[in-house]
Amino acid sequence: MSSTSTGADLLPATRNALAILLLAMADDEFVIGFADSEWTGIAPILEEDVAMSSIAQDEIGHARAFYELLADLVADGRDADALAYDRPPEGYYHARLLDHPRGDWARTIARRYLYDSADDVRLEALENSRQLEQAETRRLRHRRRSLALDQHEHALVRLEAVPLDQLEDCPVPIEER
Repeated sequence: MSSTSTGADLLPATRNALAILLLAMADDEFVIGFADSEWTGIAPILEEDVAMSSIAQDEIGHARAFYELLADLVADGRDADALAYDRPPEGYYHARLLDHPRGDWARTIARRYLYDSADDVRLEALENSRQLEQAETRRLRHRRRSLALDQHEHALVRLEAVPLDQLEDCPVPIEER
């Protein structure tokens, strides 16, 4: 939202739909960030531990940005923290893919890949949407660029996390990469 535009400038149905969308996006980032943080100190190797902790921190930051956009939109006196924490568990609108316990490392990486792929599609669709105000679209486009950089880093971390002994059967020698 620009400084001259508020959620009150939108039709109520549009404002409500946008609020639900922002809440779901914020909840997705919050829940996956929390789940990733559960690997702190117990990931298979130190590099993965540090990387997953960093990714978790990034996701919580993304959630905060979406909760702040939502707080600006609804302008009902609640701040980002109130939107994130002042609800019962059934009040969260995150993707059900994220609703499972931590599980093993492979399951966590698979869930991250599936979620990140779906999130990329959602952010791209929003960026191209003509339903949002231009100011809001610019903010989402900026967030998408930031998220895209983070997601690229996450992909590199996942590739770097492959143990070298699993690459022995690769047709291209490691030295040539």
